Amino acid sequence: MAAPTPRNAGFPVSSAQAAVSIKGMHTDIHCSVFQNQLYLIVTQFCKLGTLVQVKPETAVNELEGPTPMLSTKVLFGKDEPLIHVMARHIVAPLHTSQPVLLALSLQDTSRDAVFGLLPSIQACVTKALGGQASSLHAGADEVLCR
Repeated sequence: MAAPTPRNAGFPVSSAQAAVSIKGMHTDIHCSVFQNQLYLIVTQFCKLGTLVQVKPETAVNELEGPTPMLSTKVLFGKDEPLIHVMARHIVAPLHTSQPVLLALSLQDTSRDAVFGLLPSIQACVTKALGGQASSLHAGADEVLCR
C-alpha cells in the first residue's frame, strides 16, 4: 500500500494512525496534534469509548523540589480507577507538555496488553508531531471502523 498524501497541506492539524495486533486483538490508534493539545484514540471496538483528559502538572515538594505528574479527569464514560491508571501509563512515555484528550476503548485491559501498545502509540504520536499525515501499519489486517 502506498503512503497516503496529506489531505490538507498547510492545515494546522497533523494526524497519524496505526493498526496493530496485540495478543491477537486488532487495535486502532489515531493521533491528531492541535496547537493546544493532543487527541489520541486507542480502540479495539472501533468506538471512542471513555474520554479522559490527561494534563501534565508539577507538584511542589519542599524536600525534593518540583515533581512532574499527570492529572486525569474522565469527561465521558466509565470513571473507574483502572481507566485513570491506563491513561497515565499511556500518556507518561509521550513526555508532552500539552494536555492529551484520550479516547480509550479496550477489550483487553491487562498490563501486558497496555504495555504492548505503548511502542505503537509512541510511534503514531511521533509521526503526528513530525507534522506529516501518515499511516502506520504494523502486523494487522486493515480494518475499516464503521
